[in-house]
Amino acid sequence: MPKNYFIQTKDPCNWRVQNAFHRLEEANPQATHRVLLKELKKNLKQARDSGTRAQSEEAERLLGSWKTIKDKLTRAEEKEDVAAEQQDAAPTAAPSDSGQSIIVYGDYNVAGRDLNVTHNHAAAPQTSADDTNHDTNSSDSDAKSWDSNNPHPQRRTICIYDSSSYSLKNDIGPADCDIQGIDLGEDCRLYRKESIRGAQERESLSDGRILSLSYIFLLSDTQRCVLSTLRNKAAVIKAFDKNARLKRVGNDLLLDCKSMVDMIDDGSTQEAIARQLHTSFDQAEYASDEVRLAGLVMLRNLVERLNHWRFPNELKEGGFIKQALLNIVEATVCKVQRTKSDWGTYSMVPHPKSEGKEIFLPDFTLYNAEISSEVRFEMITMEVKATKPSRNKYESDLVRLGKQLQIIIDKQVLYGVPNPVAMGVLVRGLEIKFFRMTLDGNGLYFHVELATLYLMRSPSDAPLIPAILERFLQLKAIVQESVDNLYSAAEHRRHEDNIDAVKSRKKSIKRACSTPILCSKSESRKKRKRRT
Repeated sequence: MPKNYFIQTKDPCNWRVQNAFHRLEEANPQATHRVLLKELKKNLKQARDSGTRAQSEEAERLLGSWKTIKDKLTRAEEKEDVAAEQQDAAPTAAPSDSGQSIIVYGDYNVAGRDLNVTHNHAAAPQTSADDTNHDTNSSDSDAKSWDSNNPHPQRRTICIYDSSSYSLKNDIGPADCDIQGIDLGEDCRLYRKESIRGAQERESLSDGRILSLSYIFLLSDTQRCVLSTLRNKAAVIKAFDKNARLKRVGNDLLLDCKSMVDMIDDGSTQEAIARQLHTSFDQAEYASDEVRLAGLVMLRNLVERLNHWRFPNELKEGGFIKQALLNIVEATVCKVQRTKSDWGTYSMVPHPKSEGKEIFLPDFTLYNAEISSEVRFEMITMEVKATKPSRNKYESDLVRLGKQLQIIIDKQVLYGVPNPVAMGVLVRGLEIKFFRMTLDGNGLYFHVELATLYLMRSPSDAPLIPAILERFLQLKAIVQESVDNLYSAAEHRRHEDNIDAVKSRKKSIKRACSTPILCSKSESRKKRKRRT
């Protein structure tokens, strides 16, 4: 433990209880919230008994209001306007992280927050967080495997979210969406309150819990999330309409894919297949069927690599993007008007007026850089991890994607867009997940999983094209509407006719939690169950 903060700070007028608590937390991040509170109280008693007369009197006064101090450091505040305690007794607002944290993806590590604690990066295992601590798809029995005599190296570590990395304010809701018999805002508030308690107890949190620390609430049929605490999950999913703006492809493309597979199975030459594709292209162009044309482009890409198609066990991220995603994305979302796209070199920076500090490097970004000279407005962000696991061991791809979408939402809100929407795609190997985020109330960022599909591994997987194409076209339609709303908001800004509405919506945005600290798990905590 560090030296006694209260004795070191000679003038009691400069004492800040929360600063003293953060110093203890930084020195021993593995300690639970309860242990840190005991140490803080011990330091106050030491200052009372061994300090100067002024220090002794102030320490005695603080010990007299210990219950209030303890509650302010522990409990999530239910209302934003909480009556302030005396300045020297009540903790100040959680300070924002000093400097900027840059999240680097791929084969690189994360530059975490600058804390006074030693991070043993050399000894840290190069193992995917998605396959261990943050595996949200694992069953309940997986938690019991943490009791093994020789656990996986990653299971000997734990990501610590200290009290300065997230906000204790829990002023959430009410939700804008009206679901009969369900107070979703209250359910999310209770869910986040439990997540805060888990973070304070230094438990391993699922991705849904970690996202809730940033006021992001995952809604998924396949992963643990706030829906796990609700009875009528189907009603909630239905209310968010996962198929909004989704148009089904016609039968012509389905027949094109079927005939492709049949010709391959029958041993047809590549020239014969190319002639059949050429005929299909002529028909689609004559009918001005843009959807079928986009699908045929994807189909042609498979045919061109028919003779040398190989899918190695370890495929680098760049090669995977080129083989499986490039043609799909360019044929769909890249055609959104008044936008630009970037593969792998884009830096996503939070809005200057927001409290966010982290800078992200997504694998793909669709953005608008014309409407403002100061801010770039991202519309779609994509995280891609090929068959080789990610080495980022601080936060999973799903958590990072959620934080990126939150940045997109905040930028639109601060610019005056009335109904902000952000779209995200998460690719892990052949699995591809589509997400939509909306801000539906005070501090309610709903991160909705729209669909989970699988990319084409070989030309025989051509029948997968229609379903994938439908979802990317859904993204295109939603993003095009978002771009139009952005320009509409710009027009209102010029006429200054929505100032009051914009100020009201700005109160709904919240601060995302910061990057955690990675620590070795102590023996006494190895058997603690994972909070889901």
